[in-house]
Order: sequence, then structure tokens, then C-alpha cells
Amino acid sequence: MDDVKNFEPTPARAPEEKKILRVYGAFAAALVMMFVPHAAACVLALLLFSGTMTAAYIVRRKSEADSLTAGHMTHIIRTMWIGSAMAFLTTIVATLFMLPQINYDPVNACTEPYQAAMAAGDSAAAIDSLRQCLDEFMATNMPVLMMATVMAAALPLVYFLLCLARGLSRALKGHRIGRPQKPAK
Repeated sequence: MDDVKNFEPTPARAPEEKKILRVYGAFAAALVMMFVPHAAACVLALLLFSGTMTAAYIVRRKSEADSLTAGHMTHIIRTMWIGSAMAFLTTIVATLFMLPQINYDPVNACTEPYQAAMAAGDSAAAIDSLRQCLDEFMATNMPVLMMATVMAAALPLVYFLLCLARGLSRALKGHRIGRPQKPAK
């Protein structure tokens, strides 16, 4: 019974904190959606990611320069730009790793039927001829494709998750995100 007497309800969040948490929530939703294995979900994730960045810019512009909101929006914007640049670079590295190791022999067997079907103007038969080889191509190259995927996605994902966790934990406590200090003159 003493626990009931000492119970204090969670204080209501200030509108500023709610706004910050909504942007972090959209950012988290975009990260989760990126890993749903469906094309429509990936497109939605890209739109949500872009919308989150746009919202962060708008919210930051409408807030006071040194406010809690401005600091968190700057953190989100910086995280998205750095993580995106990281994803671009790791994708290039993964592609350079993957391309020389891909075995095209399973697809080469389908080129003659494909070309014959295309010459006859039968695009459905051309697509069917390629589908027959796709399973073997994927089975042959799956280890290389998986390694390239991990190489491209792991570092940016870890960066996004760490920055999201840091920012969200600080926002939930109502704390500011620390900014690097300017060097003393």
C-alpha cells in the first residue's frame, strides 16, 4: 500500500520535447522500414527518411538558436548526412569487392535464348529465359552478394543506431545534445 501512496505520475512532456520525440520516432521508423524485404516498404522508408530530414530542418529553423529543439534537430540532421555519406562510401567499397568475384556463367547459358526471343519480339519469352537462369545465378553468387551487403550496410547502420540511441535517450530525459566546443583562442 505504501507504494500506492508514494506513486507520482509521470510528468507531462513539454510541447518542445514532444516535437523532438516525434522527429526521433520518424527517424527510428525509417530505419526499421529499410529492412522490411518488400519494395514498397523500402520506398516508404526512403520517403520517411527524406521527410524526417526535411522536418528536422523546418523544426530547427522555427526554434531558437540555442534551444533544446535546435540542438536535437542539428544532431538528427548531422547524423543523417554523415550516415548517408558513409552508406555511399561503403556501397562503393562493397561494389568494388563484389564485381570481380561475381560468376556470370549461369547467366551466359541464357543469352542465346534471350537474344532469339528479343529478335522475335517476344519479350515474355525473353524474360522467361532469364528467370530460368536466375536461381542458379543467385545460388552460385549468394556468398559474395551477402558479404557485399554486409560490407555496404553494417557500418552506416551501426552509426545510425548509436546516434539515434544517444539522441533519443538524451531527449527522453529532457537533456541537450552536447556540441563540440569551439577551440579557445
